[in-house]
Amino acid sequence: MAHVNNELRVCRSHLWRAFRHIKKQTGFGNQSAVLTYLDGHLRIELGGCVLTAEAEGSWIGQARVPISIFTNVAESFPRGSDNIVFVSTDGNELRIDNVAVPCNWDALVYPRIKMPLRAELTDVLVLPLMYSTEDIERSELSETLASSEERRDKLIGKAARVLAPLSVSEDHLRELVDGLLKEKVKYESGDV
Repeated sequence: MAHVNNELRVCRSHLWRAFRHIKKQTGFGNQSAVLTYLDGHLRIELGGCVLTAEAEGSWIGQARVPISIFTNVAESFPRGSDNIVFVSTDGNELRIDNVAVPCNWDALVYPRIKMPLRAELTDVLVLPLMYSTEDIERSELSETLASSEERRDKLIGKAARVLAPLSVSEDHLRELVDGLLKEKVKYESGDV
């Protein structure tokens, strides 16, 4: 199936700042970055964090690329006042100026889950109450959710050991935490 060419002209200085920010971050592991275009900005989403750079052009869909390409491109692209051109030509390749990198192109843009840069444990734990497994996977938050659930389980286990003399079990604490998470979702959705 033929893909429509998508081309953006992106402000070099804004993109340079985004690349530097990505290069400084840790903890993304081998996740992918997702590039979309919205409201005059190239959006680079990774691990729930969104970085933007002013852009113009036509870009309908999203490109998924390894995060490592940004650190590599950040080291090699020249700084200047000209715009950088991003082009997805065939759905399998993303060009950043004259550098071509493999990408997975999705012409359908799914709603992505937006997370704060330094999300609280409860912000992550409510995701299954608010989104489908597919939405969580598409937003590349499955690993983040799994590690948050593991941390929750360890905290509940630790609290249960401390409260054991009061006959408080892990089941009691899990029920309490689950109830508080449901209340958080109700409050944030305005259903309270």
